[in-house]
Amino acid sequence: MEQFFFLVETIFYLYFGYVVLYTLIMTVAGWVGYKDIRLGNENPGAHEFSRIAILVPAYKEDAVIKSVAKNLSRLDYPIDKFKVFVIADSMKESTVREIKQSVEVIEVSFKNSTKSKSLNYAFNSIREPFDIAVISDGDNILENDFLKLINKAYHLGYKAMQGHRVAKNTNTSVAILDAASEEINNHIFRRGANGLGLSSAIIGSGMAFDYQLLKEVMANNKAVGGFDKILQLELLERRIKIRYLDNAIAYDEKVESTNALQNQRKRWISVQLKYLTKYFFKGWVNLLKSNFSYFNIAVLGGVLLPRVIFLGLLSLISLITFLFPELSYLGGLYWLILLVIYAVSMVSCIPIIVFHRSFLIALSKLPTIFFKMLLAMIGLKKADDRFIHTSHSKSSIDNIFRKKRSA
Repeated sequence: MEQFFFLVETIFYLYFGYVVLYTLIMTVAGWVGYKDIRLGNENPGAHEFSRIAILVPAYKEDAVIKSVAKNLSRLDYPIDKFKVFVIADSMKESTVREIKQSVEVIEVSFKNSTKSKSLNYAFNSIREPFDIAVISDGDNILENDFLKLINKAYHLGYKAMQGHRVAKNTNTSVAILDAASEEINNHIFRRGANGLGLSSAIIGSGMAFDYQLLKEVMANNKAVGGFDKILQLELLERRIKIRYLDNAIAYDEKVESTNALQNQRKRWISVQLKYLTKYFFKGWVNLLKSNFSYFNIAVLGGVLLPRVIFLGLLSLISLITFLFPELSYLGGLYWLILLVIYAVSMVSCIPIIVFHRSFLIALSKLPTIFFKMLLAMIGLKKADDRFIHTSHSKSSIDNIFRKKRSA
């Protein structure tokens, strides 16, 4: 029996050790290996402007779409070289009439709405030629130079680009923690991956692609949830590298309450498990074909537990093995070492500007969020079977960690 418990603890330790090592490597790579693309007259594409279509799937976004449409129509890019298409799903007639004054509106209505349906409908409706397609959510506000940075990367040869999504609001402790989590994800799965020469992960909005390529790949994308997961794997299978642009800022509204966070993360975890099981074997096949980017996203990143759950479990195990050493064959010190390395890695991923008094206060919410996330693991099987809309209400940027550069 003792050998059995030793084996179980060893297996758990190996898994936790793997997650910590993966996180540490990606964290270091994000600081050491990543090089951002910046604007400059001496660079290729500085004077050549590609035609850009900004596609905005907007489901019941009446509260925010007016300010978003205003922002997108005034971006710093030649007015004759870009066009905004709001794909209005289930929005009020008065809202549609108003935003038509500044952007193109494609009205849609589906029995079961999804982003993939909206995007494919838009591609089939647009007759004008474009070089680049930008996907932006109905609540996203883009920095003035976003399109110029996308255009620059496109002329450097990149066909798939992910911008830097930043919190639009930090008005509650949960929103602040969600903002910090987004920055950690940006560093590990985007900066870190690019720093190692791998493809960045994409995140569903604030991203851009070669127009014809995206139209072709999206044609077969029928996902209810996680359309971006399928999209990135399709691109990686074609060995198209996804480039992360740290300076291309897209503001995204964060959830404000633990209940909203629980519902959102429940859907995300369900999507992660679904595509992990679906593409796990294919990930190993791609590894044998030397497609390391595909393997990284489908397998290495796919087996990671949600960060709050992992941190909570690792903290509990470390505490228990120290208080009750007789329960651990390895010893509490080994678990504590993992916890310290993981915590340091997490902290180093967060921009220094986030270390504000409000952030330190928000950390007190972590235990509550941990238990909410554990509860979210219950009933995951059907969580992505239907489209679940996260409502938005913030029409302007209210981020205490950043100064707004555009409206």
